[in-house]
Amino acid sequence: MITDWNHLKLFNRDELLEMVPDGFSFKTDPWKHQISAFLANISNPGFLDALDLGTGKTKVSIDTVRYADRDRGDIKVL
Repeated sequence: MITDWNHLKLFNRDELLEMVPDGFSFKTDPWKHQISAFLANISNPGFLDALDLGTGKTKVSIDTVRYADRDRGDIKVL
């Protein structure tokens, strides 16, 4: 399991978007760091989003849940 996600900082926005699984699209245009957080979330279900205030943690969480629901279909969220 990968524990260091700093390598995602090395990619530009377009390269990160290419890493998003086929068939998934964001409802709103994400910032670069939100794409990185999303990719880390879907790769590790125990990932903690420790982003600063106002950087879009809620958007990343919603995108992650949408992705998980698309794949599993029976996800429950509080």
